[in-house]
Amino acid sequence: MISCKERNVLIVDDEPTIRTILARILSGKGHQTHTVPNGKAALTELAKNVYDLLIVDLKMFGLSGRKLYETLNEKNPDAASKVIFITGDTMTEETNDFLVSSGRPYLAKPFSPNDIIDIVEKEFAAQ
Repeated sequence: MISCKERNVLIVDDEPTIRTILARILSGKGHQTHTVPNGKAALTELAKNVYDLLIVDLKMFGLSGRKLYETLNEKNPDAASKVIFITGDTMTEETNDFLVSSGRPYLAKPFSPNDIIDIVEKEFAAQ
């Protein structure tokens, strides 16, 4: 397991339980976490703070994870390069095509705590 220094992680998910669980898992590994319920709130947060990693639910009401990523890719490519997607959606061809074309890592729900720790640590190791 890669040892990790404390990093700032923004968790963007419209499900409060998922936000809480992810924050607890990552805080337990020494990371600082901040959670927001949707893409619009994420943009507001990213205008005020810099994050080392963003964990973004793909399907959310309002500004979806996909739209958030596309907006970041245009206006803040550095933040877009730090996105990990999570999705509970059925993997349609359109969803799969988007995820592949983004080049960003992703996890399908449900995932285990070890799955999220592994993907986060791999992403930090690659940065």
